[in-house]
Amino acid sequence: MIERKIKFTLVRIIYEDKKNSICRAIIKVKEANIDSISNVVYTYIRLDLVKEYEAIFEENVDKDFRIKEIVEVYNVSSFVKEALASDRNISNQIKEHIMKEIGEEHIECLAGFSGEQMEAGILTQDKAEYITDKAKMYAELLGIREYFKSYGIQSIIADKVYKKFGENAIQIMQDNPYLLVSYEVCLKAVDKLANSLGISHDNNNRVKCGVLEWLKHRSNTYGHVFIIQEELINNINEYMNKNGGYSSNLIISQEKIIQAIGDLEKENEIITYINEDKNKCLYIKELYECEFGVAQIISNMMLDKVEISKDIIKKIDDFTNSYSDGKFKLTQQQIESVKNAIKERISILQGFPGAGKTKTLTATIQCIKYIYKNSKIEVVAFTGKAVSRIKEMLPEDVEAKTIHRLLGIGFNRKIVPISIDVDFLVIDEATLIDVRLFHCLLKSCVKNDTKILIIGDQDQISMGIGKIFCDLIRCHGIKKVKLTEIFRQSDESVILGNIKKMSKAIGLRDCNGLKCKKGEFEFIEAKGENEIQNKIEDVISRLIKEGKSLMDIQVLSSLKNGKCGTKELNKLIQDKFNYNPRRNKYNLVVGDKVMQNVNNSKKDIFNGDTGLILSCADDKISKKTVVRFSNGKLIEYVGDSSKEIESSYCITIHKSQGSQFPVIILPIAKEQKSMLNLNIIYTGCSRAQSQIIIIGDKDTFETALKTTQINKNSNLTEMIEIKGKDRLNRTA
Repeated sequence: MIERKIKFTLVRIIYEDKKNSICRAIIKVKEANIDSISNVVYTYIRLDLVKEYEAIFEENVDKDFRIKEIVEVYNVSSFVKEALASDRNISNQIKEHIMKEIGEEHIECLAGFSGEQMEAGILTQDKAEYITDKAKMYAELLGIREYFKSYGIQSIIADKVYKKFGENAIQIMQDNPYLLVSYEVCLKAVDKLANSLGISHDNNNRVKCGVLEWLKHRSNTYGHVFIIQEELINNINEYMNKNGGYSSNLIISQEKIIQAIGDLEKENEIITYINEDKNKCLYIKELYECEFGVAQIISNMMLDKVEISKDIIKKIDDFTNSYSDGKFKLTQQQIESVKNAIKERISILQGFPGAGKTKTLTATIQCIKYIYKNSKIEVVAFTGKAVSRIKEMLPEDVEAKTIHRLLGIGFNRKIVPISIDVDFLVIDEATLIDVRLFHCLLKSCVKNDTKILIIGDQDQISMGIGKIFCDLIRCHGIKKVKLTEIFRQSDESVILGNIKKMSKAIGLRDCNGLKCKKGEFEFIEAKGENEIQNKIEDVISRLIKEGKSLMDIQVLSSLKNGKCGTKELNKLIQDKFNYNPRRNKYNLVVGDKVMQNVNNSKKDIFNGDTGLILSCADDKISKKTVVRFSNGKLIEYVGDSSKEIESSYCITIHKSQGSQFPVIILPIAKEQKSMLNLNIIYTGCSRAQSQIIIIGDKDTFETALKTTQINKNSNLTEMIEIKGKDRLNRTA
């Protein structure tokens, strides 16, 4: 491998894969274009303002060029020149005039010109002022980039700061560098700048920033809607010493922390709520508004009873008594759920996998259509995979949608309520919905007479911030039905029998514990991550010999990192069962099992859909990949759109929710024990259609089954009941 230091400019980006930190681009080196791959610098590569870069290249015998290190090379003249050249408001004739009159090497002087000095010949005063203003802006921008670069802050951040604060950006950031945290600059980088300016570690702006960052960290990492003030005071010093840029043994006093909390309350950045346990609960303002908003809507729905005529009740009875899908009639539990969905403003349906929740959903929709022929019905689920499954069972005139599609939430993920006219709203996969999305959904859809049926399985993992489904189940005023009879597999199914036991924290060693049966439910003991990896390879080889394909087999892990995480296991399975030398250059190759990672309604393919790569073509301009999905669809990905797929021999258990697979392999390593609990294992096992193989440490497995998911901080149930009592007291 030969290393060379080269200066270059960017011609065009072929494709980017930010998840794997890969960018492939055409670059210009001494008038010649070469094809390069960077696996360290995708955040630097930008086309809006062409710049010069300096990089250390690795060149192998195949003439593949890989960028090992990269820096931006700034030159005021070239920077301003290229910026003006890319401005569509300046004609080519004017650009040529500027080059001729001023000279390319002195173009930065434009920043100091006035409109009158520039006005001549083909230039009007307005155009001259526009050009000098732009030149000044680009020169200022470059200075801000250089300033931030010295503190390790990327130019893309400098651009955003300059866009908001203009020529005063540096002064404003020096007055309060912690404003940069709102631009997603890490605390350590901001502390480096603050420290150089002589700002103390317990400066009020720094402590306020630390409080907000701690609240966000606990919400995003653990799903808490609020944090108790005492917990914050006890832990914030450790958090800031670990993540900040000051000395690790500096302490912020309790008085300073309380002062910062008080200031943030006055600035309306956080909200304090005293709950019934007399705890002082600190909320980020947005999360408080979401939780309180949900409580307000739900409590109103519980109290606003809708009168149902005897004629409607008779029609419900007629429908439920005669309903049949060709194989089964409705059970009493299912009939009760259908009645609740039509009679109550809000009702809940819960049950094990295979208990008939989707069948009950379908019967409910058909009953609504039978009684209210012109009613407006919306059926939504969190994942596209679940939507695909529901679509197959619904009447043709009722369309299932993802929640994001219903609400018009695009790739920017901005969650803003809209107005949707709905009579009946059916929400599937409710355990996957966080408090922000649920609030937006209710605010968009719930009108004076809207009725809602919420469906889920409370033993599965609760996703995101909050635990909406579990909190609603705890509300006394909401009608609930839990389905206990299993339909998906036979009554003798070892898998479903074990899943029921797992929900009660029963393991292998308990009395009447989990039952093992080859071909259905197996536990293969393995000590250590290396042995688990070896056993996974052996099991996949055995399954393939038994007639299974890699598309039938799904490895699930609780983590992304580590030897038994998705990254390592994907690489292991790729190299063992689909070796291809092109993988040195590309992450995905022909024959790889992949998964769609976003919903794409235009292609009618959804997040969680799995497929096999049939072909990969590369014409040096764009990469073209063709995937055959498990539903038979052939989808072509060109250029950047290939970012929508990722390797899926092994995926996280969280990612698997809403999907079903013939065979599940579940690694259980001691190193994963902090992430393993009953809900994780239950969710992973409940994804299997016909076979589960657990490989790992039995002690870790047994301990995990006795450990429930971390209880997320939420006051939703309490707020709903308090709001309900307040309203009753006001109307009494």
